[in-house]
Amino acid sequence: MVTWSPVRYGLRWRDSTEATRRRKDLGGGDVVPEPPHGLLTGGGGTQGALVSRHTVFMATAHQAPAHLRALLRHVEDLRDGTHGGAGARADKEAVFERAVSWVAPVARRVLEEVDEVVLLSSGAIADSELQREEDGTLMRSWTLGWPEQDERGVAPVTLRAWFGSGFHHPHLRGATVHDWPLNVYAEDDARDLLPLLHGIVTADLHNLVFQADWRIIPWATSGG
Repeated sequence: MVTWSPVRYGLRWRDSTEATRRRKDLGGGDVVPEPPHGLLTGGGGTQGALVSRHTVFMATAHQAPAHLRALLRHVEDLRDGTHGGAGARADKEAVFERAVSWVAPVARRVLEEVDEVVLLSSGAIADSELQREEDGTLMRSWTLGWPEQDERGVAPVTLRAWFGSGFHHPHLRGATVHDWPLNVYAEDDARDLLPLLHGIVTADLHNLVFQADWRIIPWATSGG
């Protein structure tokens, strides 16, 4: 029986005995996954070639830093018309749904830090859960709102993962800044997003202060 599982730095396909093959030109230490059966339609021709190319790519992309690895995966998506090796929209959405479940605790952690330090624990974090919008976009967002922000009518600090209805693959954005690749195939990939998520929420706070003024920051008004 063939099963499919995501692992760090890419996708691994395995059978029930966990047997894998190794390529000598990768020094014998890097696992090259067996191609999946039925993940993409057709076992040969163009689709088969795409699976093979994706497999080799995933076996070597881990050599890049995390932020560049995400970019390389994103470019691979555009080149091949796939996302995480999946070709059909439904399969891509399954990859996205799994990805945002891994991103969720990391996003919440980042927003909790902002709430505690900047908002003096006056904020409220909301998780939209997975939703489909009217135009077919699949999304999940995490927001941090607080009284001063609401009174001034500016957006809450936002981390939004979205897979546009007409897009090849998903992206990540804030309320005021966008967009970044969202190519998350394992829990470790989600944890690697931590510096990026810190950057997004910091930029959001900076821009929201510009839209309103410094008085929306509880730390500032408390004399901190």
